[in-house]
Amino acid sequence: MLIQRRINWMLLIVGCLIWGVSACAPTQTTTDATSIDEAALPTTLAVLPIHFLPIEKEVAGDFPIEADSEKGQFVAELARGVVHNQLAGKGYDMRVLSKVDQNLGDDAWQDLAPEAICEKLDVDGIIYPEIVTATMVAAVAYDLFKIEARVKMFNRTGTELGAWKESASKRKISLPTSVVGLTATVVGAVIDEPAKKQMRLVIYDWGYRVSKFVPDNPQGTRLPEIVSVESNIDKDVFAAGDSIKVQVKAEKDLTCSFDLGEFKTRLPMAPVSDGLYQGVYVVQAGDQIAGQPLSVRLRRPNGVERVWIEAGASVTIDGILPPVPQKLTAQAGHEGVQLTWTLPQGEALKAFVVEKSTTAVGDFSVLAQSKQLQFLDSDVSQGQTYYYRVCTVDLAGNHSAYGPTVPVTVPFFDEMPLTAVLSGHLVPGVYRLAEDATIASGSVLSIGPGTSIIFEGDNRIVVDGILRVAGSSQRPAVFEGQGWGGIVVTSRGQAKITDAVLKGCRPCLETAGNAELEAVSIKGAQGDGLVLKDNGIMSLNHVDVSGCERGVVIAGGKGAIKESVLSGNGVGMDITGGDVVLHNSSLFDNSRKELQTSRKVVLEGNYLGAAAVADVKMDGDILIKSFLDAPYPHGRKVVLMDDKAITPEVLDRRFEDHKQKGIEAFTNRRYGDAHQALVAALEIRKDPEVFLYLAYTQSSLGEEDKMADTLEQGIAAFPYEVRLYQLYIKYLAANGQKEKALGLLDRAIKMNPDDQNLLFMKQYIGSANQ
Repeated sequence: MLIQRRINWMLLIVGCLIWGVSACAPTQTTTDATSIDEAALPTTLAVLPIHFLPIEKEVAGDFPIEADSEKGQFVAELARGVVHNQLAGKGYDMRVLSKVDQNLGDDAWQDLAPEAICEKLDVDGIIYPEIVTATMVAAVAYDLFKIEARVKMFNRTGTELGAWKESASKRKISLPTSVVGLTATVVGAVIDEPAKKQMRLVIYDWGYRVSKFVPDNPQGTRLPEIVSVESNIDKDVFAAGDSIKVQVKAEKDLTCSFDLGEFKTRLPMAPVSDGLYQGVYVVQAGDQIAGQPLSVRLRRPNGVERVWIEAGASVTIDGILPPVPQKLTAQAGHEGVQLTWTLPQGEALKAFVVEKSTTAVGDFSVLAQSKQLQFLDSDVSQGQTYYYRVCTVDLAGNHSAYGPTVPVTVPFFDEMPLTAVLSGHLVPGVYRLAEDATIASGSVLSIGPGTSIIFEGDNRIVVDGILRVAGSSQRPAVFEGQGWGGIVVTSRGQAKITDAVLKGCRPCLETAGNAELEAVSIKGAQGDGLVLKDNGIMSLNHVDVSGCERGVVIAGGKGAIKESVLSGNGVGMDITGGDVVLHNSSLFDNSRKELQTSRKVVLEGNYLGAAAVADVKMDGDILIKSFLDAPYPHGRKVVLMDDKAITPEVLDRRFEDHKQKGIEAFTNRRYGDAHQALVAALEIRKDPEVFLYLAYTQSSLGEEDKMADTLEQGIAAFPYEVRLYQLYIKYLAANGQKEKALGLLDRAIKMNPDDQNLLFMKQYIGSANQ
């Protein structure tokens, strides 16, 4: 029977739509407003809580709302608020609903006579709203939103002044012609819109229509007329970037605005047509309110203003952005690119959004939403570079800022052949070179971490253009073979090689151009290791050379060797021409000679394989002014005092000269000269001011990592120099190392507890770290 009744009801709806909405209109029972004595009308009114009437049998097929259900409470609160707002517009002094409920107390008021309730609330009249039936149905086949309700007005003497019953539904929302200039409208079903929003429109229509039967308060000021307020505030929580939209149908020529509680007031609403006004507030990052009312303000040109407080809902905003994911890593493997990241504990999050692009600054597309701290991207191609970034989404829908973009290149897992002409970027992988190869003039070949090149026979790479090799300490670039011919840099060529291994070569690198090696391991095949000739320039920093007949050969040009190790060769270094500066380097355990030269050479501050000059295996005209008694950095510097050119007085003068030249060059923005002079000063003596200016110079040159090393050395040498702490703390804080910065601050404050700069820095960094 129930199924049949529902089918009959659906057929009735279809019939109403076919034959016209008037066929579905319910009967109305009203009191004629013109028959009410104006003297009997109240001036102050209170709208009582809504009462649901018992469900009548003839409307049971409408699936009516139960009074104590969530829908019932929503409809009751909304309908009561609409009546309250509409009567306020008719000039009545309306009591605040929350105050009415507070004064009524418990349900005992329902047994009181109208005049007793008026006295209890201190008003001239009361409104009894009663719901006959209400329906909220959103189904696949049809939607139905309707209400039938009546209001009764009593004055202070207990006289019933009128009773008015009206109904409205989604199928039949009629807006009668009035001063607002609106005509009847038929609105169709909008299935996708929220049910609460649809029910609001129906109840607004009912409230507007029933208010037409209620007489105006002759003693009050008639306020601007409102037909309905439409908004999206039924959304649970608004997040940053969400729009709060408000639309009002009212009389024309008004100035309208809306308030979100006391959080945002008088937000402007623009007229879009006669009697229709719209306003929007876009939630900003950092906004946060809870349970605030939506109020609409309407003002006529004559200054008469009306405030409509939206009933049945409140506004909650959570625009506090969640934390950014930390330590994003991307590792390419046979199964794809594995992404991992971390996040501070204690955050209530909905998901992590993973985005991907093939360009560093291009459009990123959403790859996935993950609830885990990792994601495997299997849709990748060998040889392709991808860029990834991750943000967090909290329960309100806020998206955090993106963490740093992380690039990853998927290597070639199968061995790939190299051609005779090289240029571009070599994707990580294993390559084989079966012939001599050339980097032509004007071309650049870049090689990154995890790349290996296997040479057949004595093949070599000739650099007429530019070779850039940038491996990493964990994944160095590797060049290997059995007796391969090495890398040859011509007079036009340039090579910069960092974090790399060259093994099985003879020679390993020969340059008549410009070659710079850092953190490179040379394991030769009993030929020459590194050869500098003609007018070439070669710089070695943290380079280890072993397994060669001659580790380093200086036959021409200018060389600089710093903090390098030449060990396990026949001859550590052979100088036959050119110039070379050897500093903080170690030559030891070379089978025949640590050093041999056919030119006059002056050495300072290196380990030469023995604790005494007399025991050094060397050959040639070599003047040793100072040496280390053990391999760098463990050896002590021994100054040979019998060399009168380097007495303590001379060293003092040299130090002051280098220091003053360095500071002057920095002041005049000649950072290269400043760096050279300040480094020379520190080689003679450690000085806090020299450390400070050297750090400033390295920062100006963009060498942030070197600056950090300089400051760490300075603090270790001068643990009570506050200026070094201040500069290093600023660097750490700017680079996200706030815990380490705070630790250094604590140390500095203990030494200088009254230093206001330090105290301010701690307060600033501490608050930013919360």
